[in-house]
Amino acid sequence: MSRGQSACVAFAALFTLLCRGPLVAQTAAGPPNGFTPRDDVEIGINAAAWVERHLPVLHDEAVTRYLTFVVRRLVAALPSELQYPEFHYFVQVIDVREVNARALPGGPIFVNRGVIESARSSGELAGVIAHELGHIALRHGTAQASRVTELTIAALTRALVATLEEGCSTGVVRSEHEPIDGATAPGRFAPEYERQADALGVRVMARAGYDPRDMAGLLQAIGRADERRHETILHEAASLRVEHPVRDTPAFERARTRLRAMAPAPTTAAALGTSLRRDATPALDLERPGRIEPTSARFTTHTDRNLFQVRVPSNWRALPDGTAVVFAPRGAYGDAGGQTVFTHGVEIGLVPRDSDDLRSATDALIALLASDNPNLRRLSDDDRVRLANRPALRAVMSNVSDVTGREERMEIVTALLGDGRLFYALVVAPRDEFDTYDPTFRQVVSSIGMIQQTRGDVPKGRAGRRRAPVQSGAARSQTFLPHSTDEVP
Repeated sequence: MSRGQSACVAFAALFTLLCRGPLVAQTAAGPPNGFTPRDDVEIGINAAAWVERHLPVLHDEAVTRYLTFVVRRLVAALPSELQYPEFHYFVQVIDVREVNARALPGGPIFVNRGVIESARSSGELAGVIAHELGHIALRHGTAQASRVTELTIAALTRALVATLEEGCSTGVVRSEHEPIDGATAPGRFAPEYERQADALGVRVMARAGYDPRDMAGLLQAIGRADERRHETILHEAASLRVEHPVRDTPAFERARTRLRAMAPAPTTAAALGTSLRRDATPALDLERPGRIEPTSARFTTHTDRNLFQVRVPSNWRALPDGTAVVFAPRGAYGDAGGQTVFTHGVEIGLVPRDSDDLRSATDALIALLASDNPNLRRLSDDDRVRLANRPALRAVMSNVSDVTGREERMEIVTALLGDGRLFYALVVAPRDEFDTYDPTFRQVVSSIGMIQQTRGDVPKGRAGRRRAPVQSGAARSQTFLPHSTDEVP
């Protein structure tokens, strides 16, 4: 199996977007922007894949659930003119110590563990997230890029890719010099954009039930707000009425205490350096494939961007790419011709569908696989099964591996989602080893559960042996976080 390597390139494009261009006149829905909301989503999805691959995402269900609750309230409080149906808001925790957060176009938000541990109240944590949400909703990243030139995203990527590679190779992370939202960018948002994000953030906080003065509290406590910025936030907050106030809650205290009880988080630079050293060591010997790390009997829970949860062997690595992720043991994945390949493992993801009939949608996905894999053969009629508690179909196929030259067995399980996409789980192993891996595959697939039914663009990339990127499907509503006024238990 192989996956296109668009994530790192797209993240370079994001670097360009975040650090270029002067401020231009503000409109009701943000600054003028030459990019579409779908462009924001595409950049954000691919950039999020880069972050997830190179920085340590903390897969703690309790902490992520609490942060998701905070984001729900804030997203629901956005003004209607800033409610882009294409956007898909989700939040994840990065297990590093710096007090920092990252907002990516289209909705992804990454909050460093240091933010939660340093926050003195739920309002201070909400203030950080509300500021990030302001950048996303006002579309600041792509607005800056659109003022530079008429270059395409690809051209902007090429212009900054050398800078990205240099930053990755040296492990330089500028969080100690940047505002709270710019830890991984080589520059920062224009000061006017920072003020706009602050202004929108405090209004959203008040509507969501948080004291907007708390935004200034954490910034001042960690030395990130000069006196002028601090006073501006407080002045804006003084004119706002907090609706249905949210007080400090046991859920916030539990999340913070849970993190403080863990082993100390590394610095971002140390975590990035570890990731780069790991990626520099080929996990799959393409010249002599076949040495696969034995599968651990211990399973851990992986939460993929608040879309689904799955239990996988603890020594299998997650290789995210957009809204799909591959889980594979060491020795079963690597890089070939700029693409990630894997010979043993499970891929879980979503693709667009043109039919509301499950069998027809499944046939179309298998045909797409076959277009990249001329040796792919369907071995059986579809079985009716269940996937993520939904009616599903299971198909069995054979193929010849591009990497090993060996015959491999593939099984795919598919289920319809209500947003126009097909959810799938694809398992792969050499034919003569499949029976050995089959119990693990069955345990992984049966553990899959959807967290929220989501809507939105699909990632670039095809399921298949060696895939060329395909165009994203039509954008649909991606605001998966419904309004909720109840505190997390």
